[in-house]
Amino acid sequence: MATSLTDPRILKAIDVAMKWQLSQVGKANARSVWALAYPQWTNSGYAWCGGFQVAAFKQAGVDLMKCCWWFYTPYIRNFAIKIGAWKTSGQNYGDNVLFDWSLDGVIDHVGAAYPDPSASAFRSVEGNTSPGTAGSQSNGGGAWVRYRTKPTLRGWVDMRRVLAWMIDTGKWDGKVSGAPLPPASTATGKAKTQTDGQLMLDVDGSRGGATNARWQQVMGTPIDGRIDRPSTC
Repeated sequence: MATSLTDPRILKAIDVAMKWQLSQVGKANARSVWALAYPQWTNSGYAWCGGFQVAAFKQAGVDLMKCCWWFYTPYIRNFAIKIGAWKTSGQNYGDNVLFDWSLDGVIDHVGAAYPDPSASAFRSVEGNTSPGTAGSQSNGGGAWVRYRTKPTLRGWVDMRRVLAWMIDTGKWDGKVSGAPLPPASTATGKAKTQTDGQLMLDVDGSRGGATNARWQQVMGTPIDGRIDRPSTC
């Protein structure tokens, strides 16, 4: 492989994709995801966890559909194995993480690794899931940050290797489009969790800019860490 896995273009593209995903947390946005990922399916009602990943990387100018049919999760694993990007340990920020709920060997769901060093479970941001265990994990209709455990977590796709492969094979020109979104939170303390594994709005133990930013992220409003007066219009 000619392109380094730490090539700045690769790291920036992954960061743009992740920050877009985090900006979508708390939204039920199948139509908007398909409008970005595959406009032909905007009104299709099809499951969109893979589409969420395609839409995220399109924010950075990367079309994952040039790798394989990323909407069908078993293909993602097959492709990753083919190019040497599949792994069962050692997750990196932004790696695609694949799940097999029934443990039948068929991949059911995909998210993106969002490592939390303070947790024993594996944190990920996922499209088309539920906010907790009560609800469909593969067709829950929203984007959420979740904590998952093995064995249903089957492994990760090293997205650094995927993007390096795309550069080397001419499937991506290495140009990163779009500007990174503001971080979801500026908190420096450890994230608190609820029993369903979700991040609480109180991210650092005090009501301040970090908590306000988290609120804005969940509500889908511009993230600036400030609470302004309501509009009069």
